[in-house]
Amino acid sequence: MQEYQAENNFYEQMCGYKRLRQLHHKELKQLEERCRIETENNRIKLDKEYEQLYQNCQKELIRVKSNLQMELERKMRENEEELRKVGKQKEAGLKHDLKSYANCQKKEYKFNKEKCKMVCELNNSLFNYYIFVGIKRTRNEQK
Repeated sequence: MQEYQAENNFYEQMCGYKRLRQLHHKELKQLEERCRIETENNRIKLDKEYEQLYQNCQKELIRVKSNLQMELERKMRENEEELRKVGKQKEAGLKHDLKSYANCQKKEYKFNKEKCKMVCELNNSLFNYYIFVGIKRTRNEQK
């Protein structure tokens, strides 16, 4: 009987051990399933958060690009306006220089014309004088 009781005791211990093992295995499977579900939920949550951040970054990128494009266009307009102003100033300066040069040429022309007139008049008067002196000489010689 002692042997039977020891066997029975051993059998009950083994059954208890088997039940504990099955219970532990069941709890382990439940824990693994819970962890798997939690991991999946966290992955989904992180994916949504990533997608949201990605969309925000894309919007920010588009906003920054449009701001840069507007800034570039504004600077291009300013540069074009500045080039036009510089061109107008240069053209005005060239016109002024041309007028000054033309006036200078006119003055020089008038001066040279007057000088030429004076030389011609002087030559003419000298020519007349020599003719007059020559006529007088010839008259004196004829007499």
